[in-house]
Amino acid sequence: KSGKKEDYEPETGCLRWMNEFSQYHNKLLIDELEKLRKLHPDVAIIYADYYGAAMEVFLSPEQFGIKDPLTACCGGGGPYGVSGTARCGYGEYKVCDDPQKFGSWDGFHPSEAAYKAIAIGLLRGSYTQPSFATTTNSCPQITELSSSVEYKVLYDL
Repeated sequence: KSGKKEDYEPETGCLRWMNEFSQYHNKLLIDELEKLRKLHPDVAIIYADYYGAAMEVFLSPEQFGIKDPLTACCGGGGPYGVSGTARCGYGEYKVCDDPQKFGSWDGFHPSEAAYKAIAIGLLRGSYTQPSFATTTNSCPQITELSSSVEYKVLYDL
C-alpha cells in the first residue's frame, strides 16, 4: 500500500512496481526459455503469458461480458468491495446477483468469468509463445489436450 497516487496504475488501481516486477520477471523467463529451446530443439516449450491475458481482461472487460472488472463480487464495503470486516465468507459479507459480470470474486482471486476469459486468451489468443495454433499443427498430443481444455472452458463453465 502506498499513500502516493502516482504509485498506482490509473486504469486498474494496481501498484505500478508490482506490474513492473511481473513484466521484468516474464522477460527474464522468456529469455531463459529461448535458451532451453536452443538446447532442446525437439521439445515443444510453450510460454504462457498469464499476466498479459489477465491484463487484457481487466483493461477491456466489456469484450468478455464483464461490467465491473475490479470490484469484488463477494465481500462488502471498502475500496473495490473489500474490507477487513466484510470479507467474503466472514462477517457481514454480500454476494453480487450476477457473478458473470464481475472480474474479481473476493478482491484477491479472479472470478470464474475472468478465469474463463484468461483461458480463452491463452488458448486462442496471442498470449502463448509459440501460439497453440502453431504448436498443435506439429504435435498431436498438444492438439488433443488443447481441444479438450478449450471445450471445457467454452462449454462446461
